[in-house]
Amino acid sequence: MIDKNNPDFDPLDMRNYRVEKLPVRTKSGFERWLELAGGPLAVIAFVLLLFFVKVPFLEQIDPGILGKSATARFDELGAVEFSRINAAMLAIFVAAIILWITEAIPNYLTSLLVIISLVLTGVTPEREAYAQLGHPVMWLNILSFILASMLVKTQAAKRFAIWFIVRFGKTATSIFFSFIVINVILSMFISATTAKATILLPIFMVIAAVFGATGGDDKNNFGRNLVLQNLFQINIGAGAFITGSGANLLAGALIAGALMWEQD
Repeated sequence: MIDKNNPDFDPLDMRNYRVEKLPVRTKSGFERWLELAGGPLAVIAFVLLLFFVKVPFLEQIDPGILGKSATARFDELGAVEFSRINAAMLAIFVAAIILWITEAIPNYLTSLLVIISLVLTGVTPEREAYAQLGHPVMWLNILSFILASMLVKTQAAKRFAIWFIVRFGKTATSIFFSFIVINVILSMFISATTAKATILLPIFMVIAAVFGATGGDDKNNFGRNLVLQNLFQINIGAGAFITGSGANLLAGALIAGALMWEQD
């Protein structure tokens, strides 16, 4: 943990700002309560929506508004069974949202439970459900994470950022613009905002210290602006490219699917 009151603490040493040295935030009482209640709430919501609560727009589906694949599924199952699997999809969706918000279990387990639940409730065949793991977007996401890991592990991204700052960051204004360029370039290759923050955190903390913002009572507007600017730029840069974040890849796949549905 970072201890800036330690007389041996060097604010210009990047190693002092590693993520593993940052203070760990403890969960509040409400967050712990959510974590404990999330599982039961998800189960209750799933059971209610699947067996007891009748959703009108799922009970009375007009086949005329369905796409080609949905119409084929409707003809295969019939109106009653088609409405049932749609209710099951809604129940799974709501339960997953509760688990994601409350963090009752890790997010990756929730994602796996969604796939398994879709199969067990008959929403989609097993082969089709598991085939989504081989979707091109999944592989693009995996490969982008591999590329990001390579850039972080080899410190190539950090060396580029330091070189750029040293080369062009001669004044406070040029430092701000330099970080804009760095964030844009890193966003092309690194799909995780956390990874970009991990790379840039030690750099902008040391630069803030050079300009007198060493933490504690030694704060100034330059340090505040530098930190806030980087936090915003990391997220803005992530939205600038399809590979800027995993959410962009998912959104692209959903948009492409919607356009194909319109063509049907």
